[in-house]
This record gives sequence, C-alpha cells and structure tokens, in this order.
Amino acid sequence: MFRKNERHQQWPMFGSICELPAKLQRRLEESWADVFYRECFSRIDESLFERLYADMDSRPNTPVNVLLSFEILKAGFGWSDIEAYDHFCFDLQVRYAVGHRNLDEGHFELRTVYNFRRRVLDHYYRTGQDLLGLVFEQVTDEQLQSLGLVTSKVRMDSTQIASNIRNFSRLHLLVEVLRRVRRMLSEVDRARYAEPLGPYVKQSSTKFVYGVSSDDGRKHIARIGQVMSRLVKELAANYAKDPTYALLQRVFEEQFIEEDDDWRPRKPEEFRSGTLNSPDDDEATVRRKRNMLYKGYVTNITETCADENPFQLIAMVQTAPNRHTDGGFLETSLLPLKRRLDLDECYTDGGYNKESLYRTMQALDIEHIQTGIQGHSSSSHLSLYLYQIERSDTGEPVRVTCPQGQKVPVTVRRPGRYHAYYDLEQCQDCPHAQECRAHAYKSRRTLIFTDYDAEIAKRRQRIEAFKVAGRNPRSAVESTVYAVKRPFGAKLPVRGRYRVHGLMVASAFMVNVRRIHRGWRHLLSPTESRICQNAVPGRSFSILADFSRRIANLLAPCWVSARI
Repeated sequence: MFRKNERHQQWPMFGSICELPAKLQRRLEESWADVFYRECFSRIDESLFERLYADMDSRPNTPVNVLLSFEILKAGFGWSDIEAYDHFCFDLQVRYAVGHRNLDEGHFELRTVYNFRRRVLDHYYRTGQDLLGLVFEQVTDEQLQSLGLVTSKVRMDSTQIASNIRNFSRLHLLVEVLRRVRRMLSEVDRARYAEPLGPYVKQSSTKFVYGVSSDDGRKHIARIGQVMSRLVKELAANYAKDPTYALLQRVFEEQFIEEDDDWRPRKPEEFRSGTLNSPDDDEATVRRKRNMLYKGYVTNITETCADENPFQLIAMVQTAPNRHTDGGFLETSLLPLKRRLDLDECYTDGGYNKESLYRTMQALDIEHIQTGIQGHSSSSHLSLYLYQIERSDTGEPVRVTCPQGQKVPVTVRRPGRYHAYYDLEQCQDCPHAQECRAHAYKSRRTLIFTDYDAEIAKRRQRIEAFKVAGRNPRSAVESTVYAVKRPFGAKLPVRGRYRVHGLMVASAFMVNVRRIHRGWRHLLSPTESRICQNAVPGRSFSILADFSRRIANLLAPCWVSARI
C-alpha cells in the first residue's frame, strides 16, 4: 500500500543530532547533507510512484523519497549497493540528508531496494513511462524556480557510456549463444542435438575460444552458421516464444547472410548498425567515432548556461543506444525544453546538425548556436558564410553582399529558395572571380542558396566571432559531462539501457546538489546562510535567489565557468 512520507517534516525535540556538540551541529547544517535534504529529498513528488504499489489495505511501503535518495547517493558517490546500505545505516550525514534525526528510525532491508528497482524497470518496459526522468525534471524545475536562475539559454553535449558487458569476439559470442540454447532445450531435444552442439558445450565458451587459432576460428564460425541455420528452423515450433530462441534468431541473422541457397558469415563491411555485442545486454550497440570503437550507450546532458546565473543546473538527461545521433537527441528534447524552460537559445557542437532540426527550431522560435559544423567548406569556391545576408522583419533574405562589397537584392524563386544576380562587368576585376560561389552565365553571375544554406552560413559566421573573442559558451558543458560520469570510471556497473539511464539521472541529481551547495557557501554571508537553514523546506533559497541576482553582474563569465 502506498503512503507518502511526511514524518520527516516534524523534527523530534530530542534525537541523535541534538546530542552532537553545537559546533558539529552547525557543521552538519552547513554540509551537502542539508542542501540535499531541502533541495532534493523534500522536493521529490512521491505520488508519481503510487501506481507501483497495491491499492488494497496492506503494509505501508518504504518511503519512495528514501529509496530514490539511496539511488542518487549511490550514484553520486560511486558506492556499491552494500557500501550505500552501510552509509544509510551508520553515516550521520546520509541519515540527515534523508530526513532521519535518530539512528534508530527508518531502517529497511537491502532487498527492498532491489524490489523497488524491479518495479520501476517493469513499469518502464510495460508502459514506456520514465518515472526517474519525470521526477528529475520535476525536482529540477522547482529548484530552478526557487533559485531564480535564468533558463532561456541551454547548452548540451553527449558522451559514450559503456555498460557492464564483456568484450566478446565474434566466435566467443556465437559459442556462448549455442551454450545458452542448449540450456533452453528439453532433455529429449538435448539428446537430439548432442552431436552438432557437442564441440561447443563441453567447456566454457571462454576456454573453447582460448584454444582456437585464428585460421581455425574462421572454420568454426562457418560451421556454427550451419548449426544455427538448422536450429532456427527446427526449434521455431516449440521455442518461438522463449527469449533464448529470439537471441539465437537475432544473432544468426546479424552474423550470417544468405547466398546461393546457403549461409555464409558476413564480411566486416556487411555488418549492420546495432549488431548485438553481448547476450547479456541486447540493447547495447557498436559505434566507431574518431577511429575509436565504442560499445554500449550514449547519454546527452542539457544544462542552463545564462551568464547572469551564478551557477548552472542540469535540466535534462537522455540515454539511448550509442548509434543514436546527437541531432536526434536535440530534436526530441526541443519541445519539452521549450515548455519547461521557455528556451530561446541552444548551444551545441557540430554534431547536432540536421535540416529537419532547423525547421523544428524555427517553428519553436529557438536560436541554434553551434560552435562547430560537421564537414568543411569547399575549397573550390567561396563559402556562403563570407557573404553578408540581410533579412527582413519576417526573416526572409532581402539583400546579399559579396566579399568584395557588391550588394544586390535577393529574388525568391520558390519558398525557401533564393537567387541573387551580380553584374558580370563589376566582377571582372574581382580577385575571387575563379572561386566565386555565384556562377557566371551570359551577362551576370547567379548566387543560389536556400534557407538552410543561409542558416549554416550564419552559424559559421558566429563560430568565427567566437574564435576572435576567445570565448566558447558551450565548452563548459564538457566538464559537466565529466562530473556526471566521474563516479563510475570507464564502465558502469549495470546493464540495459534503462538501468544505465537511471544511473546517469541519479548522478545528475547529485551534481546539481553539489552546485547548489557550492553556490550557498560562496554567495551567502554567514548571517544569510543561517537564516536559510532555519527556513521552511522548499523555500530555503529565497534569500540566495535575491542575493545571486544582486551580484550576478559582478561575476565575469569566465569566473562562472571556472566555478562550474
């Protein structure tokens, strides 16, 4: 039975905290634990998780905000489950952060955390609803409003995430799948397929692969293809609904290709995007980026970036198989960000580039500011960004000036496509005549461009301006990405897209808490800090919001980035 946790709002008159010396009590109240309690724990809307529990009268649930805090602190400090549980039992700071003022209250078994995770995961795969993402956005929106931070400008970046899977070779993967297929079979079928499966199930797949040379490996792969072809056909009648059969069928189709009424192993160039890497994580994919091979997922981080903010907060976390494009992340996040943050400007790198994305941002009145553009300008002619395009009040191009200063009107050929005509006589002495983008024809030169061409030219001009100014508003988000990933190292301790996503969301929670805590310490005087600590939960930063606005104009942008 679901019940909200409201006991933490009534503090006991006497408790373990009260027994501390006044100096230690004050230090505890000035630590991250108090910020976590007020700005994270107390803001969690537990009713989002009510659907995970039974409607009938029964034993009340362990508080949802406590279980979510367990996940947040575990991810934020890089603890294992056992380490996090020990901290919940014995660490006074952690207990203070989750609203416990006595050491003898609020205990639960670690199995409760596992059951909670399973319910959240089952709910996601059953309904597609991301409860962890919803509560992160709900808490962050309240924090942004309470702190008075400007949210109209954001920046984003993506990063590769490795799930907790082994790096299987091709032969290793095929042998492991055969071993799992054998475990799926009934006793009768095991005897029936004992001969074809025998060489691959006598020992572990790892030991089998270690004893195979590279030349023999190719022969074994071809032989396994014949075995799998037979199994896929003959086992469909009795095992079609079994997950292991689905694994067998997927691996066979991805690793082999039909040719001349037979099956042969695929060549490296014939592999498709999204090929299975591990039988333990069927959502992880392979991606080659900058000559590096990545296996797993990609996470996209979005944070505020207005100069007047004394610090920035992460506003959105997205996770997908790593073949997902950066432009796809931006396209799916635009409408929610516009609705939540009233977004006006978005800073990204060159990977977030897509013509349909430009149309979407244009419709939502969002300015896309890139600090790089995929590809390069052609060396055979002048790039359009060297031309100056003047626009009307409605945003349509009306005049264009070439690099040599010749200004001509723009003609609309059809919606979104424009022509500009230059006098050929005036172009005769131009030093750029050979590489001019405008093509010569009879008595004039014609410059042809589209709305999207003009947008890319505008972005390139802005990039050049950033280079001259020596300032890149997007670059600080890379440190944010590192801060979110730092507790885990190169590989996360979980498998599966949603478990990976949940860990990244939990880590982002803690990054925000740390930033608010640093803002509190550096921006408030001791008197204002003590007033905030005695404020009502949820209103603790009203003074900080006013104070930050007073000093924001005194903070240089470079100082703000350094603090982040």
